[in-house]
Amino acid sequence: MKRNKNVFQQFKYAAAVLLGMFFPGTAGFAQNAGILVEPLFGCQYGTLYEYVFANYGTNKSYRKLSQLDWEMKPIFYAGGKADILYKLFDFSFYGGGFFSTKSGKMYDSDWLSAYDKNIKTTYSISTNSLKKGAFFGTSFSAFFPLLSWLEVSPSVSVDYEYYYFSARDGYGYYGDSEHSKSNTDVSWTDQNATFYPTGTLAGIDYKRNQFFIWTGILSKFKPFNFLELSAGIYTSPFSIVDSVDHHFKLTDGKLTNGTFFYDSMYGFFGGWKIDSSVSYLINRHLSVKAAASWTLLNCIKGCTYKNTSSESGPYAKRSKSDSESGAGGEWWNWTISVIYRPVKAK
Repeated sequence: MKRNKNVFQQFKYAAAVLLGMFFPGTAGFAQNAGILVEPLFGCQYGTLYEYVFANYGTNKSYRKLSQLDWEMKPIFYAGGKADILYKLFDFSFYGGGFFSTKSGKMYDSDWLSAYDKNIKTTYSISTNSLKKGAFFGTSFSAFFPLLSWLEVSPSVSVDYEYYYFSARDGYGYYGDSEHSKSNTDVSWTDQNATFYPTGTLAGIDYKRNQFFIWTGILSKFKPFNFLELSAGIYTSPFSIVDSVDHHFKLTDGKLTNGTFFYDSMYGFFGGWKIDSSVSYLINRHLSVKAAASWTLLNCIKGCTYKNTSSESGPYAKRSKSDSESGAGGEWWNWTISVIYRPVKAK
């Protein structure tokens, strides 16, 4: 253990010398800074929502025309986090990637009735798969000790998330006038709704980018020297969701390009998050951590664009006076990580 301690001290001394040579005035920072390295593995469970709202009537009121529920039940990821600690401040970077996997179902609902907006005319269920995904972020926080066993930490962070889903092997009930047996708008549960078995519906791909700014406060409790508990609550002052929804066409049993819809949405204070964690200190350089968080994104709205040739465009903007897009979601995250402190702050 003594040998390891000497190695860490030499590392800090070498870092201080190098920074002092190339960046005068930073040597003191290097000698007093701490570093945390945290590989992690996690599971995400929840649903991302995709909406279309249509403008009907003379009073220009929007109503929900379509909703697609993309399940993540569950999806798994691996990544890491690095923290630079200096006095009362913590500056961190984190990121990782999702594993490709089946992720539950995709539920597609439409309200296409021209005379009764409350009638769900179309309902289909497909097998949902996550093709790829990633996340990156950075945060800045400051720690303020209140008691020997309690400290609070206000923070600001920026998160980016990317998901690529693919829905296939769908079946459904179509009661809109174009597909129903009566050529009138009926509920999907009506006997006149047409049933399409598995293999007769074209699939949908969904690529979604999410950007969040989070601000909130975290409390840390240390009832014992070897145990640390935390709980935090955050809101998102600003969030952005961009997505591409690719509706394939089924022609002679083969998938063809179909139609691409590009949606661009943003909102203020639409996101909320709570988290908690338990950390067990093995020794001064190593600890294990289990964490859980719940995130809610209330529906944010924006513009939608349409293209029938390729994902790259060009896209034609659909008039916002006629329709607008929406995005929301709710999901849990559970992670297990190991925290390693190669350099410990004084």
